[in-house]
Amino acid sequence: MLPPPVDPARDHIRGDGTRTILLYGDYEDPHSRDAYRTIQSLEANRTPFRLAFRHLPLTDLHPHALQAAVAAEAAHDQERFWDMHDILFTGQEQLGRENLRQYARALGLDVDRFNREFASDEQLAKITTDVRGALEAGVKGTPALFVDGERLGSYDVDELMKAVTG
Repeated sequence: MLPPPVDPARDHIRGDGTRTILLYGDYEDPHSRDAYRTIQSLEANRTPFRLAFRHLPLTDLHPHALQAAVAAEAAHDQERFWDMHDILFTGQEQLGRENLRQYARALGLDVDRFNREFASDEQLAKITTDVRGALEAGVKGTPALFVDGERLGSYDVDELMKAVTG
């Protein structure tokens, strides 16, 4: 089954290519971080594509994954989702609540607002929608990559490059 189509009104999207990579990821998962790094290498090579990210925190394996996803959504409310997204993967070993506040400060966010948004059920609703879409598409683990709706078997840079440019 396919995931719900990427929609700029609901998804976090960056880039402007005609093909779209959809990544279901978990900020505490080392394999998601590896997929993120592969995608970064395509971005660094100026490969034209759009990247959409959806949350799939594997809370039974990664105790900080959900709060990291909530932090990314709280940063989104101050138009800094992608900056927080990048910091969370870079600082993957440090995802405690105080670390997340430090990341918000480092990004220059209004930390009081960040804390309010972090505590908001609205953030959980967005994450729950992402998780539900993943499960309906048969995604059970992270990372899960789709290019224009077609699931990829790995996040190997050559396979991903071929899928995006092919």
